[in-house]
Amino acid sequence: MAGSAYTYSYATMGEFVAWIIGWDLILEYAVAASTVSIAWSEYANRVLDWFGLRFPYQWTHSPFEHDPAGVHGIMNVPAVFILLILTALLIRGTKESAFVNGLIVILKVSIVLLFIGIGWQFINPPTTLR
Repeated sequence: MAGSAYTYSYATMGEFVAWIIGWDLILEYAVAASTVSIAWSEYANRVLDWFGLRFPYQWTHSPFEHDPAGVHGIMNVPAVFILLILTALLIRGTKESAFVNGLIVILKVSIVLLFIGIGWQFINPPTTLR
């Protein structure tokens, strides 16, 4: 079988428990995807800031947040856009999602190696050992 939590709970505890597990997995994916999209939205806004561009505060924050000037957020539009892209990728299929995930992992590892490579020249080891 597939080996998922849903399949295991269906085989061992029945349809009702599997139904609860299935909806729990959907809730978990929704919370994780929204968290990722909010973080990526902030990164996108910071990159745009390098070029002197920026989304208005109210379109990058939730209604429960406000800045020191008192401007309240309305909706995080970049996060919704990113969430729609992630959803479309998941709907497209497992192979495509795994491929994109692999690209993201390669990018992240490359950034870590670049950071280590650049930082290596700033290491000043002691000249004498005690």
